[in-house]
Amino acid sequence: MNSYYNQFNRQAGNYDKNDILSLIKKALRFVADNSGPLADVLDSISILIQAIIDYRDGKYKDFPATAIIGFIASLIYLISPIDVIPDVTPFVGLMDDIAVIIQTVSAFDKYISRYQAWKVNNPDS
Repeated sequence: MNSYYNQFNRQAGNYDKNDILSLIKKALRFVADNSGPLADVLDSISILIQAIIDYRDGKYKDFPATAIIGFIASLIYLISPIDVIPDVTPFVGLMDDIAVIIQTVSAFDKYISRYQAWKVNNPDS
């Protein structure tokens, strides 16, 4: 899984605002199409998407670049049909995607917790 994720991590570092918008639209569509199997990580995916949007829009900048790149890479991995377990394999194909989301949220938990506290205190942002 790491070689695929590392590839997506390098790709994420080159994303601009338009690429990020396109990625978010694809991720939202992917989540809508797979909401059953992804139910356990929907909140995590939502947080990553919100964090990317707020960072991109300049509303919240207290993430290190490695966190934002990690968030973007995990969404690229999520929507990519080419990963460790192909997504075309019913349910099982999403297990590696779920693992990447969980790993990303865990790795950047400190920053995500700060972001969530900021979001609670700034609901209009």
